[in-house]
Amino acid sequence: MIRKILIRDKEVSLDNIRKAIIASFVIAALFAVLLVTGILFFVNERNDDARIINLAGRQRMLSQKIAKNLYGLPNDGSLRSEIQKDALLWDSIHNALRFGNAALEIPRSDNSSIDSLFTEITPYQQKLYGLVKKLKAEGPYEILDADISIWEGKFLIGMDRIVGILQADDEKGIAGLTYIIPLFVFLFVLFIFGLYKILVGPIMKMVGELSQDKEEQRQRHRSILENTTDLIWSVDREYRLLAYNSAFSKAMKSDSGKAPRLGENVLNVDYSQKDMSERKRLYDRALSGKSFQTEFEIARKGTTSYHELSFRPIFGKEGKVTGCSIFNREVTERVETYRELQKSEAFLREAQEIANMGHWNWDIGPNVIKWSDHLYKVFGQNPSTFKANYESLMEIIHPRDREAFNHDVENAIENGELHDIVHRIVLGDGSIRYVHQKGRTYYGDDGRPERMAGTTQDVTQLENAKQRIMEQYDELQNFVYIISHNIRSPIANLQALVDLIEPGNEQANEMIFSNIGATVDALDRTIRDLNRALSLKKVSKDSFGEVDMEGVLRDIQQLLALDIGENMAKIEHDFSMAPKAPGIKSYFTNILYNLVLNAINYRAANREPYIKVVSRPTATGGVEIIVSDNGIGMDLTGERCKKIFDMYGRLSGNSEGRGLGLYLVRTQVEAMKGSIKVDSEPNKGSTFTIVFDSPVNVPDKNSIK
Repeated sequence: MIRKILIRDKEVSLDNIRKAIIASFVIAALFAVLLVTGILFFVNERNDDARIINLAGRQRMLSQKIAKNLYGLPNDGSLRSEIQKDALLWDSIHNALRFGNAALEIPRSDNSSIDSLFTEITPYQQKLYGLVKKLKAEGPYEILDADISIWEGKFLIGMDRIVGILQADDEKGIAGLTYIIPLFVFLFVLFIFGLYKILVGPIMKMVGELSQDKEEQRQRHRSILENTTDLIWSVDREYRLLAYNSAFSKAMKSDSGKAPRLGENVLNVDYSQKDMSERKRLYDRALSGKSFQTEFEIARKGTTSYHELSFRPIFGKEGKVTGCSIFNREVTERVETYRELQKSEAFLREAQEIANMGHWNWDIGPNVIKWSDHLYKVFGQNPSTFKANYESLMEIIHPRDREAFNHDVENAIENGELHDIVHRIVLGDGSIRYVHQKGRTYYGDDGRPERMAGTTQDVTQLENAKQRIMEQYDELQNFVYIISHNIRSPIANLQALVDLIEPGNEQANEMIFSNIGATVDALDRTIRDLNRALSLKKVSKDSFGEVDMEGVLRDIQQLLALDIGENMAKIEHDFSMAPKAPGIKSYFTNILYNLVLNAINYRAANREPYIKVVSRPTATGGVEIIVSDNGIGMDLTGERCKKIFDMYGRLSGNSEGRGLGLYLVRTQVEAMKGSIKVDSEPNKGSTFTIVFDSPVNVPDKNSIK
């Protein structure tokens, strides 16, 4: 059981060996105590027997002395006190031998023969003792009863027999002790043998295994230290070299020309290519219990190498630092690779900035999106506060594009197709950008989608250019239509009229020439309208200034004073929130002139014209101009809204104008980077809203009053 507890299934360690040795000593000590206790028990018994035999022999001597002194008492009265003293001792010993006495450590005899003898001789002892007690204090003493010798003889015979019995028992005990002691010795030898087999032998085996294990560990550690190009060494708290590997020794021989020596002070030898104060600072930091790394470079023979020093404190049993170990690893390749990587990343960042694009990776499971630095700029987000995931990305995407974007992502995940879509995003300031997203889904071994990776490019300029191209294409088609109808028709008329000319028929020819002149005038007006429209598109921001809206409205009221007066039109304005707008004054004058004139021309028959002009700032720092009236209004659809701003884009043939005014208004608004839209309801009026969304900074000297 002890072996099972202490040895079996236990790890071979010094602690377990120590426990086993202590247990062995404790068990051996316990057995020795038991053995000595047993021997002492038997020895004490023999000592008790010897003491009783001695007391019995003394009783015999006392009885003889008392009898002798009684016979001599008549002649020598001084013996009386001695007789009484001896008789008292004789009686007490007799009782102790017969009944036992705890105070004198005399046990009562368990031998029936001895008890019988004591019963037999006690009357004679009592007669002698009684005779002594009857002695007078003073003489003359008479000769005593002659039976004294009989009593003495009977008592002596009985005591001799008692002593004989006691001696016989004692001899038997001594004979038994001669057998018990060898038995105890045999048991002790047997115990020592068993202890060796059970504990000492396994302990010795454990010591051997531990020693072998330590040696194997030492060999393994040595193998690890030697199978590396890293320089490894250790020092104690006094900076003395404790251990080192071959790489360290080789490097030191190469650098200093001599091999390192155990016990030498490392501060006096340059083991790390650093000055002494710096070396001491590093060692002291490690000896204070801190682990750390540091890098340094060595320039030697025209080449530069980079090294990494790792310091690790060595702790003793009580947790105190007893020294430190140092690892010196050359990391030149890593440093150069890292620098090349930094260059590559810098080139990549530059390329992304030039292309205005970034890359991303979406871990689908945890729903975490990692963006490159420039991608935060594309989306107008702060890297320190924005948490990129699918939901936050959807919030940035324009509401009208979210469904299409989500469908394209799902299709890329489910069908493995390329994620490729252009959509709008809304920035924090409300501005809109176009981005082109391209990505691919990557799947795990189980076929489940794990992540998507791709790129995002800001294509706002490209999309705006496309829109401008489409607008220009529409205008071109419009121009083609105008040319094919408004120019081709007069030319056809001219050709027909020329064919009708009859030489010599002046009366008929005069009418033909008159029609030819009217046709040429119409053709000239059309060509001039086209030329004017084209010239309005050619404007530079250098010609922009801050236009005073009050001054523009005053000019219009003067130009239309007759129309305003004849139609009793009322014009109100409010330019308090945005008194000035960036642009060209003549353009603003023409824009408001056409809008106010249209409001007067298309007035309602049952009410006086009421026109209101308001300017106010936009959320992005631009200006919004609103011109509303209470005229006849228009029944507008999406297509009709666009048509009224086309050249000759009249909604019906009942209009008196040529359909050029609103086209010129739109042309001038767009030339100043603005936009115009109209809301109208039949018999209630129309509202034209002109927005210059982005502010245009112009110098004060260009301010136009």
